[in-house]
Amino acid sequence: MRFFLLVIGFLILAFPVYGKKNIFAPPAIVVKKPKLKLIVASKNPLQRYRLEAYKLTGIVVSATKKEAVIVAPDGKTYFVKEGDYLGNMGERIVAIERNALILVRGDKRIVFPIKVAK
Repeated sequence: MRFFLLVIGFLILAFPVYGKKNIFAPPAIVVKKPKLKLIVASKNPLQRYRLEAYKLTGIVVSATKKEAVIVAPDGKTYFVKEGDYLGNMGERIVAIERNALILVRGDKRIVFPIKVAK
């Protein structure tokens, strides 16, 4: 028994573990946030990102026209009207309603509501 304790004491003194990585600890899990990437390199800033990345923040109605206020993922604000394209999958604005945009992608109709800040 004394020999065993002597060997253990020698190992502890001969191989210090201070500042070393604990080999029995579970590996650290690193969670990375996915970056919002450009899917299609377009010159039009309203067609660079997916539709879900944009925020509809308001609707402006005047006597002659309706416009929607869009905030892009890069933080810039744009005014869009009917007939403009929004999103990188060919979505086109066909109507501007009181609290939403109506877009068309192929034969699919998409309602894009105003996102209210909380």
